This record gives sequence, structure tokens and C-alpha cells, in this order.
Amino acid sequence: MDKKVIAIIIVIIVVAVVAALFLNFNVSKEDTKIKMVSKSSIKENSSIKIKLTNLNGTPIGNQTVHLKIINIKGKINEYSVKTNEKGIAKLKLNKIKLGSYTVNFTYDGNDTYKMSNLSKKVKIVRGLSINP
Repeated sequence: MDKKVIAIIIVIIVVAVVAALFLNFNVSKEDTKIKMVSKSSIKENSSIKIKLTNLNGTPIGNQTVHLKIINIKGKINEYSVKTNEKGIAKLKLNKIKLGSYTVNFTYDGNDTYKMSNLSKKVKIVRGLSINP
């Protein structure tokens, strides 16, 4: 009788482990999207603004987005910003000189959301922001 109890316990443990692995592998994360809200020409000393959402456009708040601002010589400045409850994050560009840059945005994702990235060309200009 003890062997039957042990066998039942082993079967229950195996079933529980298999079920846990199955559930863990089948949990799908939600896709995300980064959108640059700012125009492609940005006034010096102003901010670059992005929005992080799911694919339905629902904002994703309290998440960190990384930015790499790369000048034409390849020099990289790295920053991190946190989204607000509306999925918006801003980076003040007070140390970025006039000129053309590539900006790479990366959201690493988490247990709920998949990672996403975006690359945009921007120009830091004097005066008012202009349309792309």
C-alpha cells in the first residue's frame, strides 16, 4: 500500500510540473509600439517626446524607454526616460548641439509586454519646431 501512495504522489508531482511548464511557455506577451510624437525638426533646448502603447493604442505607463542619440560622426549619447500614465515620455535636449542625428528608441519589455524599438532621423534647429 505504501508503494501505491508513493506512486500516486509521484504522478501528481509530474503532472503539476508538466502543467506549470506548459502554462509558463504559453503565456503570451502583448506587442508594443513606440511612436515619436515630436516633429523631426526639434528646436534646440526643447524636448523629444515619445509614446509607448500596445498595438491597440492603449498607453503603457511607468515603463522605461532607452534612447541612443547618434551624431553624424557616430558619437552616441545614451539616456533613459520613464513613461507617464498616458504612455508619454520626454527627454530635454539641453546638451545636444544643432545638427542631424539618428535616435534609436528601445523598450526592453517585461513580463506582460514584448520589447519594441524605433529609429528616427531628427534635426536640432534654432528657432521654432517645424514640420518634417
